[in-house]
Amino acid sequence: MPNASSQPVHLQRLIERLKQRIAVRQQISRRYSWVRLSWVIGVAVAAFMAFQADAETLAWSVIGGGILVFIGIATLHRRVINSIKRHRIWMQIKQTHVARATLEWDGIPVPASPLPDAQHPFENDLNLTGPRSVQHLLDTTISQGGSERLRSWLLEPIPDPETTLQRQHLVRELVPRTLFRDRLRLNGVLVSTNPDTRWDGEQLQRWLDARQQPTSLRTMLLVLSVLAISNIVLITLYVTANIPAFWMITVTLYILLYGSRFQLFKGLFDEATYLSDTLRLFRKVFEQLEQHRYHQTPHLERLCRSFREGSTKPSQYLRRVIWIAAAASSQKSELLWLLLNSLGPWDLFFANLLHREKAALQERLPVWLDVWYELEALSALATFGNLHPHYTFPILHETGAVPLMRAKRLGHPLIPQSDKVHNDFTVDQAGALALVTGSNMRSM
Repeated sequence: MPNASSQPVHLQRLIERLKQRIAVRQQISRRYSWVRLSWVIGVAVAAFMAFQADAETLAWSVIGGGILVFIGIATLHRRVINSIKRHRIWMQIKQTHVARATLEWDGIPVPASPLPDAQHPFENDLNLTGPRSVQHLLDTTISQGGSERLRSWLLEPIPDPETTLQRQHLVRELVPRTLFRDRLRLNGVLVSTNPDTRWDGEQLQRWLDARQQPTSLRTMLLVLSVLAISNIVLITLYVTANIPAFWMITVTLYILLYGSRFQLFKGLFDEATYLSDTLRLFRKVFEQLEQHRYHQTPHLERLCRSFREGSTKPSQYLRRVIWIAAAASSQKSELLWLLLNSLGPWDLFFANLLHREKAALQERLPVWLDVWYELEALSALATFGNLHPHYTFPILHETGAVPLMRAKRLGHPLIPQSDKVHNDFTVDQAGALALVTGSNMRSM
């Protein structure tokens, strides 16, 4: 049987190594700071001396080259700073694992759960939710949806055996994959200023649901595109072939129609920017699920299949939305905006593309979020299993088996190992009543 205390010892050693790595990177970061300062001073002195010698060409060359080198140094420094941030979060994750394994409650973030339901048959009696509860001990999730999913599993009055068995298969695959589970949390925390803040993935879904595509958008885009082409052709013929100024009619129609549909694209840049920025928050998590090689984990591969299906991958949506946001940035420059939209319905074209991406995302996002929530809840159970390798999975039998339940060395998970009393327990038939008191679970 694995040693119950082996995991905290292993984690403490890993934490010490992480501290050493952080100290080394902090020293490198300080050196980069001095290099940056010294470089700026050196370039300034060299440029000043060149100007004093009336070598302006040399002086400006020194300044230009100095700026390029400074950008390179700053980029390398930024990588070191980001590495320090990742190592600190990684160390905090490991420290929280130690707290969970040793029941140091002050080191375990409390999940934001709703008030207990007084009508629930056992929520108030079994210490399943709230501070210092089973959920508090298990909950490693970073998303609000994942936390709620785990809570719903703990409070299920009549679990479905088939569903429970499927979860067991997934948890068994996740238990030894510590790196995968911790990276999932790391990638979620990296975009948050507070590692204990849980994401509300439903916020984006609500934003998408509140913005429906206008039915006239495509028709108006077609009409304006025809008018824009007509404008170019007629103006070209007017200049080169001296035909009458028919272009004045089409240009007037173009301006009037385009102006009447201003409401359809006036917030294009803000919407595209919001969508791309929000999707970037999910990027690291979703890319991990896209790119992970699911060797010898068939159940996990099936669960995450929606992240790996061709053109519906989250990274594909993100690239397209970023491209649309870049095109829509012309709205921030009045001169560029006027030039592009005078040549054709630039904003309306990209507004149509954005609405199309939003419609597709509105359909796919609930699937991705559901898988992510499921995976986070499963990872919470798998982390608990990894921290307690001496615990076992229950074996499920068909309905009608006798006895109904048999447990050997059953102990309370919220009692420290040193104080815990283990009991064998059997339920022979439905309707049997057993009273288990505190003295039967904790040594005095």
